[in-house]
Amino acid sequence: RLRVMASYATGVMDNGWAFAANVSARLGGNDWIDGVYYKSLAYYFAADKVLDDANTLSFAFFATPGERGAQNASTQEVYDLMGDNMYNSNWGYQNGKVRNARVRKTNEPIAFVKWNFVPSDQFEANATVLYRFGKNGYTALDWYDAQDPRPDYYRNLPSYFMDSNPDMNRQNEMKWGWAKEVWTHSSMYPNLTHIDWDRLYRVNELQGGRSKYIQEQRHVDQRDLNLAGTFKYRPVDRDLVTGGVSARINRTEYYKKVADLLGGEYFMDIDNFAERDFAATPYKLQNDLDYYMSNGSARTLKVGDKYGYDYYAQVRNFEAWVNNRYTLGDLEVNIGGRIGWNSFWRDGLLRKGLFPGLDESGSKLVVDGVTVEPTYESDGTVTTSYGKSKVSSFLTYAGKLGLNYVIGGSSRVYANLGYFADAPKFNQAFLSPRTRNSIMEGLTTAKTFSSDVNYQYSANGINFRGTLYYTTIKDQSKVMSAYDDLQNAFSNFAITGINQRNTGLEVGFKMPTYLVPNLSLQGVLALGEYVYTSTPRMTQTVDNSSEVVMENVLVSYWKQTVYADSEGKTVKQKHYIPSTPQTAMSLGLAYNFNYWFIDGDVEFFDRAYLDMNPLYRTDYAVAGLDNNITDTEIEYMTTQEKFAPAFLVNVSVGKSWYIQRKYQIGFSFNAKNLLNNKNVKTGGYEQTRIVDNTVNAERFYRFDPKYFYMAGTNYMLNVYFRF
Repeated sequence: RLRVMASYATGVMDNGWAFAANVSARLGGNDWIDGVYYKSLAYYFAADKVLDDANTLSFAFFATPGERGAQNASTQEVYDLMGDNMYNSNWGYQNGKVRNARVRKTNEPIAFVKWNFVPSDQFEANATVLYRFGKNGYTALDWYDAQDPRPDYYRNLPSYFMDSNPDMNRQNEMKWGWAKEVWTHSSMYPNLTHIDWDRLYRVNELQGGRSKYIQEQRHVDQRDLNLAGTFKYRPVDRDLVTGGVSARINRTEYYKKVADLLGGEYFMDIDNFAERDFAATPYKLQNDLDYYMSNGSARTLKVGDKYGYDYYAQVRNFEAWVNNRYTLGDLEVNIGGRIGWNSFWRDGLLRKGLFPGLDESGSKLVVDGVTVEPTYESDGTVTTSYGKSKVSSFLTYAGKLGLNYVIGGSSRVYANLGYFADAPKFNQAFLSPRTRNSIMEGLTTAKTFSSDVNYQYSANGINFRGTLYYTTIKDQSKVMSAYDDLQNAFSNFAITGINQRNTGLEVGFKMPTYLVPNLSLQGVLALGEYVYTSTPRMTQTVDNSSEVVMENVLVSYWKQTVYADSEGKTVKQKHYIPSTPQTAMSLGLAYNFNYWFIDGDVEFFDRAYLDMNPLYRTDYAVAGLDNNITDTEIEYMTTQEKFAPAFLVNVSVGKSWYIQRKYQIGFSFNAKNLLNNKNVKTGGYEQTRIVDNTVNAERFYRFDPKYFYMAGTNYMLNVYFRF
């Protein structure tokens, strides 16, 4: 709604000092999505000291503490019932005021010191120390032995009570009618179509102090130290050598804490899923087994207490790189490479009852008078939630080559080749980092081959660039976590061997119209094909057991879907990298004269796809309850949804004025989506849930996917004054 900013800089003063400062704020709500708001402050301070002709010392400190209410994805059924693709299930009324359950609060300041050394025109070097710290939290609702409080939970929707497919056994017309009445008249039932905060408080007040509902805050708090040194050396005019080394020590703490007891006095630190399966064994329910062993009961939590999980992600990186740019007439050659060493491990700070491991001396634990037999990983190590995991280490490397040839001063042709071997990320390596130290098997570096060929022309007011590119990425890994109805537990899906291929064409131009002075025609075309090219493997585990549900199974229908249609014809459907449109075009006019600018354009997007989940694309899910794979089941369970194409119209206008050649005042205004198109899907995902309680007991059914939509017409006006 509002953004304000003020900046000040001294420039280099006679005493060699230079100072700069900035402070800004952004505040506002969202006209389209209820419950979404934004409050952000930003500040910056920097100082330079010129020590002598060759040495400069710099310092900067900046941060952007902020808070924002988040949007949630919902199924198309919910959007249609509400008559609004901007519906947000995260909020509800509390005492008549809007309150969002999912609020992100971030404050991660960054400070760095940099030394710059320039002894001559041929050589310069610098060294930097950078440190990032602070907190990053995200709230959500949590509950114990209570009804799911989310308004769009699938059991609250009409489709849960009636479905046209008789195999789903949903024929309760009375409850269907009541649910449809509620969702199609949401203004009359706001406590049912949005979070009913008042009910959550009432439920807690009846529990004798123990909250059934709370608001948790999930934290990802970093302590990040970076060291870097770089140099530039020009032995001769046509040769430039650059290089450097860098090191990073990162410790990120993952935990959650009680943000609000919602009227109650305390919450218990136990595992809900474990209680369902192991109620007769109290120690297995404990999120903090050491506390239970010392006190004989679970921890009683107050606001601000950590609970559930708490662990460090320890990451260490080191890299060295060098690049040489050599110019020979109109030809420029770049060749470079880097080598590095990356390692990471998990350091559990809580001993969870389900995965207690061994005690500090390496002996079996004795709890409630019973010796706890440990479970083991495939490599023979004890499965544990506490302490340091195995260290994963990777040699990383990369090489690149670039050629640039200038033709006649107005054109150039250039091309690039690169090969990169990068270590997997910490969050792609552990089967269930919230609960234990178990690491995925078969982790390896992701290998990227990248190439592009480009042509650029710039003369007579015409600017043009065309690009052809080809990229492959192999041996990627990924971990997804979601509730699995087949296991009745929170489940983890670890996938390895994901390969993809990105190919395409990009063209951009700007040229005078020659009919109207100062009016230009400009456009962009991007055509690509970003597809999965491998059949990866998946291991499924659950949080409340060390048992492996599925181990190293093929995700048979990840690369593509092959089936026979109703006419018996073979259909082969590729599977695409999600969310990004693979066809994008823009065509518009730009007018610039006397510090005025007016731009208008029409954009077209197509071939964007839904994010897939791996479970649906295994033989197990496709075969269903009768373990028989049919073409109908293949098509239904594995086909990837393609989003509808979209047109957008945008405009921007601005003007600036100079006053006495000392001051400048101006404005800019831009408006997006002038046609108010609210049916553009910007992303979404398949739920990792399966309906298995069918009448015929032959097949599985998917849960409806969830989507995000683009907002309607929106605008921004910016006014500035420089002095």
